[in-house]
Amino acid sequence: MTDFEVPPNPTLARQAPLDLDLPKRGVAVVGCGGVGSWIAYFLALAGVTNLWLFDSDVVSDHNLNRLPLPHEAIGQPKTKTLSEAITKLRPDCHAIAMGAFSPTIADGLNLWDEVDWLACSTDTIASRRMCAAWCRDCQTKEGRIAVWYIEAAAEGEFGSIAGLPGEWETEDEAKPGYASVPVWVGPCVGAAMMAVAHIIHNTPPSDDHQSRLGWDPETYRMSFFDRRSRDTAAEQPNPRRLRWIPGDDVVAGNPLRTATGIMALGTVAEGGGGWRVELDDNGDWVPSENDGLANVVFPTEELAQTAIDEYGSRGRQYRIVPTEQAPNVATVPAIPEDLLTPDPEANVVPEPRTGTDPTPF
Repeated sequence: MTDFEVPPNPTLARQAPLDLDLPKRGVAVVGCGGVGSWIAYFLALAGVTNLWLFDSDVVSDHNLNRLPLPHEAIGQPKTKTLSEAITKLRPDCHAIAMGAFSPTIADGLNLWDEVDWLACSTDTIASRRMCAAWCRDCQTKEGRIAVWYIEAAAEGEFGSIAGLPGEWETEDEAKPGYASVPVWVGPCVGAAMMAVAHIIHNTPPSDDHQSRLGWDPETYRMSFFDRRSRDTAAEQPNPRRLRWIPGDDVVAGNPLRTATGIMALGTVAEGGGGWRVELDDNGDWVPSENDGLANVVFPTEELAQTAIDEYGSRGRQYRIVPTEQAPNVATVPAIPEDLLTPDPEANVVPEPRTGTDPTPF
């Protein structure tokens, strides 16, 4: 027997224990291509019953490597095919197919009365800024109801989300469609998952919240990058990112604090090289200055990953690389309970990149 109430729709019984906070009104999805379509699918599958789908484009052949649509859908309006597919999956979901989004159309529909969120996955910075500005107006103009904004994108091996449009654009900004941006279905699904997680937990991202998930071709592993403002981090601290507290118990110049048990020194491997952690510093990879990881060389890649799991990466993308330096640690024991108190200072991250880098974050 379970101690939770089974929802009226038995299809959602498996997610009932999660206590999700689904939008009460609905969600507008602006841009229904490789990312936006998955956002709409995930929202419908999670139980959202009112979706407004905006896109003026039609399905192209190059869309089908990211969309679960038959070849016969080519040439059909994206929102129409998406609405029909969602209706088949969830007959109780009202998926409304619209054309292009504009503030004029949204105002004419009183869209702020219909949706709690706007999820934007369009392919130009101008359209994203337009959507974000409309949401901002809904939060500030008298007589309107707040609509929260989140945007999602996929490029190359990475999917990403943000609380506001980034300061980036592609060389083909004026051309509609993602034909000029190489991408496959995985990053699209990843971006949609991150965006929908915020929506169904009713947790708007801060203006400078940026998350990025994907396959790192340099380290041959999945990589996750998360950036939050200092204020947001203080409100929602991550207990796995700990502040380094210097002390007198440093051994042989090594920054590991053996007396407090953050990490214990063991037998140093003789000869050979080891592994170290590097962090992304605005496009350059630099040795980690993270708490407990600075100047540390691990005997195995697995141990270095364990250390990252324990200490976090200060919200920055990281990689583990081999080095000719000899290892100077041998183990990463459990962190004592008295050191698990989160410290907002540990979440401070550098300012976001600017320029014409096609990668948003």
